[in-house]
Amino acid sequence: MKKLRILHVLTQRPDGTGSGVTLQALVGEARKKGLSSRVVVGIPCGEESRCREALPAPCHPVLFEGRDVAGAVVGMSDVMPYRSRCFRDLLPGELERYERAFSLRVREAVAAYRPHLIHLHHLWIGAAVVAEAFPGLPLLAHCHGSDLRQFRNGPALAGKVRPALARLDAVAALNDVQASEVVDLYGIPPEAVHVVGAGFDRSLFRTSRKEVPPPVEILYAGKLSRAKGVPWLLKALERVVDLPWKLHLAGEGSGDEGALCRRLGLPFGGRVLFHGALPQKDLAELMGRVHLFVLPSLFEGLPLVLLQALASGCRVVSTALPGLPRELVASAGGALRLVPLPRLAGIDSPHADDEERFRTDLAEALAETIRLCLREGPPRETAALEAFTWPAVFDRIETLYRRILAGRKPPFLYKHFRTS
Repeated sequence: MKKLRILHVLTQRPDGTGSGVTLQALVGEARKKGLSSRVVVGIPCGEESRCREALPAPCHPVLFEGRDVAGAVVGMSDVMPYRSRCFRDLLPGELERYERAFSLRVREAVAAYRPHLIHLHHLWIGAAVVAEAFPGLPLLAHCHGSDLRQFRNGPALAGKVRPALARLDAVAALNDVQASEVVDLYGIPPEAVHVVGAGFDRSLFRTSRKEVPPPVEILYAGKLSRAKGVPWLLKALERVVDLPWKLHLAGEGSGDEGALCRRLGLPFGGRVLFHGALPQKDLAELMGRVHLFVLPSLFEGLPLVLLQALASGCRVVSTALPGLPRELVASAGGALRLVPLPRLAGIDSPHADDEERFRTDLAEALAETIRLCLREGPPRETAALEAFTWPAVFDRIETLYRRILAGRKPPFLYKHFRTS
């Protein structure tokens, strides 16, 4: 086969979230290996140049807040690190315009680029639109985790998505737990779901010399929201004020949840610093300085920030997320302390009866790890991390590309295919 051409489709911005970081990494790794990429993404009007800077590949943007779709970018999570709307708030006419805009832009990209395969990001509306529009093209969909929440929270839309995604050739999942959920929720055959994992950039996230504490520098990176556990983190820290620590919060929140997180941080004064959303380079620099990374999230696929923190020589306190790879947990040893998840009243909302226990467990884990940082310094690097670098992840994805295309007999021929 000639130079492999891959068209990626992500219906939101290619930055600020795990799926955006993944898209950037996959395009970059493909370029290193001589593969060709193009991308269709959703961005606000006026951000075309920023999109091209983030992605070293030709870009076909769907423009929100203007030309293509009125209103803000529709996010895959209820709280995004940038201005956004939720799928559940779209009126029928707005959803139709959203679908038409992405269908048109992908058609334009397909006609101009003639990809061998389309790599869809998120098993949700955008993937369904493409699957319906291009039934003859090889299709791989990448599950990032937030799509599973959308599926559970939006039964009306889920009923529309499920039959369309039955046309997929394969699904890439982050871990075994997620793969099982994809099979159960979408009815996709188990043999079509493949675990590829998630990765980190070894050139950015690596061990470096850290200042000797005190204070113990703590970092949280992600959305400032309840689903990420930030309010309980701040409440837990109220119980360890006698220990020498400083907390860095890297990320944005929106609406009432973002305001709540900022309000809970105010009483700590200069001990809690709000950095806002950071580019990967700046986040890597901050991770290289801090001693302890905390991830109190109630729901995740395979969090990139946890991999980045371990690679940066941080000790980590995290909720016991079911998708954490067993080999990573075993290899991390004393570098990783897991806090039991509370029972969930919803997909990512703790049961009221468990909130106090969750706060106590977080406080105890933080206190013990802060003392460990003071006593022993940084941990040894986790041996299993090499399997989670982006080159290793991309090798698994490229193998999946080749397997999908090899299974297509005869190969897809554009002369028999109409794009409009």
